[in-house]
Amino acid sequence: MLKKSGIGGDNDFAVIRNAVEAGCPYVFLVESGFHTNAEDREFLQDNEKLKELAKGYAKVICGIFENAHTDVEEMIKKIYQHPMM
Repeated sequence: MLKKSGIGGDNDFAVIRNAVEAGCPYVFLVESGFHTNAEDREFLQDNEKLKELAKGYAKVICGIFENAHTDVEEMIKKIYQHPMM
């Protein structure tokens, strides 16, 4: 059960709540830093660091789906080949 933190008022967990209400079986909400924090901003603008972050996310997601994609490196390559990248 989701609990409100009180920070965002009625909008706490809105992304998760709306995804669940729409029937999405899995919802991942990840914060990797804040653009208003200079150190985070520098990290988020470094492509090599973002690739490492993506690999970490991919490993976690593969673990959740019981290694449906055992080759994380191959999955990352496919993501970078996607037309929206």
